[in-house]
Amino acid sequence: MEGRKEKRISQRIPVLLSSLAQPLHAEQASTEDITSYGVRVETGRQWKLGSIVLLKSPQGRLLICARVVYCKPVEPKAFSLGLEFVTRNPAWMTR
Repeated sequence: MEGRKEKRISQRIPVLLSSLAQPLHAEQASTEDITSYGVRVETGRQWKLGSIVLLKSPQGRLLICARVVYCKPVEPKAFSLGLEFVTRNPAWMTR
């Protein structure tokens, strides 16, 4: 956990991911792990570093803005996306 603000919790949750510029064009994704500071998401496309995205919970009860801090290819058409919440939201930890 060296360099981390808090321990990550491994948790797979289906989410909708969209860019702030095009919020109606959402992609289905899945979280890999989560903290109150951010989340790692498995996604089907590459995202630009620094872009702001909207992350929506499965039931639509939680909507949060996050910044793309990394995007690493893990398979030919799969990426691991590191998102830092623009505003901390501990409620993501309980979903």
